[in-house]
Formats: sequence, structure tokens, C-alpha cells
Amino acid sequence: MSAVEQSMVGVAWQRCRVHFRRNILSKVTKGQADAVAAMVRTIFVQPSADAVTEQVRVVADSLRVKFPTVAEMLDEASPDVTAFAVFPEAHWRKI
Repeated sequence: MSAVEQSMVGVAWQRCRVHFRRNILSKVTKGQADAVAAMVRTIFVQPSADAVTEQVRVVADSLRVKFPTVAEMLDEASPDVTAFAVFPEAHWRKI
């Protein structure tokens, strides 16, 4: 168990959207970046926690054939990227 896990028991971990998006876009060409970024942004504009989780799956599945690395990144990071959705919606933009 890491020091963070030991000292912050029960604390939610939220991965930074901006850095995550940069990591994803580093795996595609500049010509593909706008389309991929637009798809990823749809994850964060969903109206409910269930919709957010479902949209991650939809986006990952949509990208899986052409961008398998990006789809894998979405699959692996989903819990960290969507952690904001367990909080009240009024707080989502600030988390």
C-alpha cells in the first residue's frame, strides 16, 4: 500500500481531465486529434453518473478499431476519470 493510500483512506481519486486528454491526444495524429478530443469531451457533458460511465464505454468502443491504444487508455482510466460523477452534479465542474 502506498503512502497516499495509507494516509488518505476512503478519499476519492480524480484524474485531471486536461492531462488525461493530453495523454490521449499524444497517441493520435494532429489530423485525428480534433475528432478524438470531441468524442472524449462527450464523456464529461453527460447528465448523470450512469450516463457518464456509459459514455466512457461508448467512446472507448467507438475508438477501439482505429485507435486501440486510446480505447485501452479509456478502459483503464475510467474509474479515475469518472470519479467526479459520484458527487452532486452541482460540484462536477469544480472537481
